[in-house]
Amino acid sequence: MRNATVTREYRPGRPRTPLRKTAQLRFLNHFRLHGSIYRALEHAPCSRAHFYAWCKEDPDFAEIYHQIEQVRVDQLEESAFQRAFKDTSLTQFLLKAHRPKTYRDDAIHTVEKRLVIVCTPEVAKQSAMQMVTHANGNGNS
Repeated sequence: MRNATVTREYRPGRPRTPLRKTAQLRFLNHFRLHGSIYRALEHAPCSRAHFYAWCKEDPDFAEIYHQIEQVRVDQLEESAFQRAFKDTSLTQFLLKAHRPKTYRDDAIHTVEKRLVIVCTPEVAKQSAMQMVTHANGNGNS
C-alpha cells in the first residue's frame, strides 16, 4: 500500500511546492475517475490531514474538488434513476429524496370533500390496492 510509505507530518501554512501540486493533481485525477476519497488519497499518496488542509488553505484545489464531487453525485443520481425503473424500493427512496412533501413516510393525502387522511406507507399501499381491486370489479360488495 503506497500510503504506508508516507511519513511526513502535515504542517499548516506550508507553501505550495511542486511535490504538493503533483500530489494534489494525482488525488484529483484519481477522485475524478473513481469517486473515492480513500482510494484517491492512497493514489496521491497523502493523508486525510493533507486533504482537509488543501481544501481549507487552497481555494483552487477546493473548488476543483467540489466540482468533481458534484459531477460524481450527478453520475450516481443518473445511475440510480436508471436502476429505479427495475427496483421498487430504489424508486421509493428516490421519490422520497426528490419530493419529500409528497412521498415522506407520513404523507398527507387529500381526497373528495377535503377529507384528510394521515397514514403510514403500509396502510396507504394496502388502501390503494383495495381501491384498485374494487375499481376493477373484483371487490366483495
